[in-house]
Amino acid sequence: MSNAYASDYMPFEAKGDIITGFYETERSNNEHSVNDTYANIDPVYVFNVGKGCSRSFATFCGGNIGFRNK
Repeated sequence: MSNAYASDYMPFEAKGDIITGFYETERSNNEHSVNDTYANIDPVYVFNVGKGCSRSFATFCGGNIGFRNK
């Protein structure tokens, strides 16, 4: 049902908090290694994830914070 089973969210869920997050099926070969640096980040990908987070936050809060579809 979820990829949260191995995430940092699990202690919060164990205490009864509702958790949510974004998970991807393809993982970086750099994560949690010496190559996990800003130099190995795709800035467009990070921007799109941030935009998705912002839109989700606005939706969960029941508001519209002025996003345009592009």
